[in-house]
Amino acid sequence: MKFLYLLFLLLGTSLFLFNCSEDNSVPDTNDQKRQATMFTGVEYPVQTFSNGTLMPLPSGLILVEGGEWEYRDSTSDPRVTGKSLFYASALFDTTFSGQFWGTAELIPNNGGS
Repeated sequence: MKFLYLLFLLLGTSLFLFNCSEDNSVPDTNDQKRQATMFTGVEYPVQTFSNGTLMPLPSGLILVEGGEWEYRDSTSDPRVTGKSLFYASALFDTTFSGQFWGTAELIPNNGGS
């Protein structure tokens, strides 16, 4: 019986050791997706399509749904200079602090989105 336990222990240990791999957590310097480009800029409000609907909740929080805004981004990088469209909702407390969620679309001057 001791031999059987020893056999299972050796089998488990060998499976564990052979399935381990080296640490490859250092990103490749040639990987363009992982390289950040720093830029500076300013975002200006252009138009408010909708501030959304405010709904007071029994918990004392305020739910805002369906906000839509347009902004103009002027940056040092032309790839992120253009028009931004925001679609957002929020959950506020009485001081209008809280969580936001939604989507944004950047439409650069040089095309694309």
